[in-house]
Amino acid sequence: MNTNASLNVHKADIVSFARELGFDLVGFARLVAPQAAEELYREWLARGFHADMRYLESNPEQRFQPTSMLDGNARSVIVLGMNYNTNASHEDEDTAEHGKISRYAWGDDYHLVIPPLLEKLAAYVKTLSPSIQTRHYVDTGAVLEKHWAVQAGIGWQGKHSNIISRSLGSFFFIGVMFTTADCSADAEIPDFCGSCTACLDACPTQAIVEPYVVEASRCLSYWTIESRAES
Repeated sequence: MNTNASLNVHKADIVSFARELGFDLVGFARLVAPQAAEELYREWLARGFHADMRYLESNPEQRFQPTSMLDGNARSVIVLGMNYNTNASHEDEDTAEHGKISRYAWGDDYHLVIPPLLEKLAAYVKTLSPSIQTRHYVDTGAVLEKHWAVQAGIGWQGKHSNIISRSLGSFFFIGVMFTTADCSADAEIPDFCGSCTACLDACPTQAIVEPYVVEASRCLSYWTIESRAES
């Protein structure tokens, strides 16, 4: 069975269907070994900036050789972004009695919301070419989501290390779908950060130790979400 079919003639249909599902950003990238990203990532690990998140050291083959996925037949990746800067409100936000909760956590857990939508997108892709295989991730695997988001033209990686869209800023979730289909890549977006240091200046714990580099052990998100240390 030929699993390396092309989706190029269907790209507009895929974008349209993804938007119907609620995704605001859709981009395509070819799977090429991310050598520069791998070097930066390994340097970040060597500096111990991942704190005790040892899982970030695991599965290097999948992380740095993504074509190894899908039985070695992965060829392309579809990257999707979903806006979370909605009109939802949070009661008693940032008062003396209540701390401020990050906007991404105001709604339902995105780990539960987005995967079913990607399942629907995968099923739709299958109708376009039954031989095509897919595998998707939402912040749950050894995947360089930010790298692929840049490659797919979703946005650029800002000095705070998050992806910035010209239309949504950084207020969006990222999902990635690897596929055996050959897809042409969308154009990358240039880095528009320029000389701006607003994120470095605003970080209350100076966790952004240099442009594009975050030290997890200084980051509030690490201590409130990832750390397993006893308080």
